[in-house]
Amino acid sequence: MATLKDIAREANTSESTVSRVLSGDQTFSVANETRSRILKIANRLNYRTSRRRQINQAQHIAKSIGVVQFWDKQVVEHWDQFFSPSVREWNGS
Repeated sequence: MATLKDIAREANTSESTVSRVLSGDQTFSVANETRSRILKIANRLNYRTSRRRQINQAQHIAKSIGVVQFWDKQVVEHWDQFFSPSVREWNGS
């Protein structure tokens, strides 16, 4: 079974770059040529994400939460009443 190290060695890049490309990390800036090369090599080597890595990624996603705040006066009044205490608690304030 191919590993990130195998792909990185053949693609002439780091394991972390391979990991971020294969995980679909949209915040990671990498040249299209490098991304394409990594994906082709992973496909050719029949790379499969390990079960452990899948679980870790799922746990990371499950721990994320997004908060949207509106600036309309009525919405802000309701926001403050119901959500501000929770947001302060999450932030440890």
